[in-house]
Amino acid sequence: MEMAVGAGVRPAKAVVKHTFGEGVRFHPHLHALVTSGGWDRSRVWHPQLPTWDQGVLRELFEIEIFRFLRERDRLSRKRMEFILSWPHSGFNVHVGGAVAPHDKISLTRAARYMLRAPVVMSRVSPMTRATVRIDLHHRRKLQSQPKTGEE
Repeated sequence: MEMAVGAGVRPAKAVVKHTFGEGVRFHPHLHALVTSGGWDRSRVWHPQLPTWDQGVLRELFEIEIFRFLRERDRLSRKRMEFILSWPHSGFNVHVGGAVAPHDKISLTRAARYMLRAPVVMSRVSPMTRATVRIDLHHRRKLQSQPKTGEE
């Protein structure tokens, strides 16, 4: 982070942990909103526009996750090396577009996405006292297909 915004400059950030993906599958991941600048120790704002390198961020994320698991004896060195030998280790980072400071619509959209519930309640139906049914099918409007003249 310091390489992007400068030594001693601390950006503001909000990070949300999600453990779900589409279809209520287990899919642990993080969402983050990070300022494009930061404050120094004197509380002076330094507006920087860092260029986030997705590859570098993915590598740093992978290193931190492996370090976290290794320090807690949750991952052996042998297993870690095995995962690192895969063509794709499963770690990924996506850098979305910047949100302008006064673009309240985009900021609200990003915040809502980060804070969304794992299941839309309109897709949940009680079955018994102890079970529910979750409709995982997306109901999208069918677009009319162009006529081919063969009908």
